[in-house]
Amino acid sequence: MITEMHFQGVRDDGDALEKLLSLERPFIASLVPIFMDKSLKNNGKNVLERVYSEEQYYPPWFVGALRKIGKNPNIIWAQEGMFHYCEPCFEEFEKNGGRKNNSAPDPFHEHLCVSNWKGQNLEEQLKSIKEGKTLISDLTGIVPRVYCPPNHLHNKETLLAARNLGFKYFNVRNFMNLQAYNEDGLTILPEAKIGEMHNETSPVIYTYYGNLIDDFESHSEMLDKSEKGFKIREKPEFKAAVNQVAVQGYKKLRDWKKRFG
Repeated sequence: MITEMHFQGVRDDGDALEKLLSLERPFIASLVPIFMDKSLKNNGKNVLERVYSEEQYYPPWFVGALRKIGKNPNIIWAQEGMFHYCEPCFEEFEKNGGRKNNSAPDPFHEHLCVSNWKGQNLEEQLKSIKEGKTLISDLTGIVPRVYCPPNHLHNKETLLAARNLGFKYFNVRNFMNLQAYNEDGLTILPEAKIGEMHNETSPVIYTYYGNLIDDFESHSEMLDKSEKGFKIREKPEFKAAVNQVAVQGYKKLRDWKKRFG
């Protein structure tokens, strides 16, 4: 099992990162490209303070730290989307009251939409993922090897785009106790959230950096057990298909609860 740290909620001065690195345990570090540059717009529309608050962006110390630790042999770097939100869904989300009303639909996906928009085609996904990968590389020197689709929502085009852009691994949410397997030239790494089902047997266990800040000790066991190496199994066609349906169904159910709950 290896830990995946999703770097969201980076709101400290680096103490949690220092503790994490001092353990000298391997982990996957997942970066959100948009959080590296406050000036970026999405199709001419502001992102800063419209979609994400300034506090959600990476502070300067963190981007500087990434440049220093980019070649740390214990870290496998991952990329999580580019903008990490869906513009059509965000506009509907805002019309329905936005964060103030905890409204639907949840707009924080990028490639595949489970609400009322078909999502990105292959060309759009290639452009978006490439833009994010280039941004990470230009600002930090890091070339991510793992692709994690925002909110774990993806389709065949996402896999094809990730493979064509040179990624080796691909994250999926693990609802079916899946193990690592190969598909479309990528090694699929199912990840389960710490404390949720299958988190004892999943090849990847994930949490957020913000959670590490709040309670480092509760993550100690997970971090201590983290190690490299994946036993690659044959793709379980049925379970993988059910898992994909379950991931999308979970997101739909979450939106329905917000709309009608």
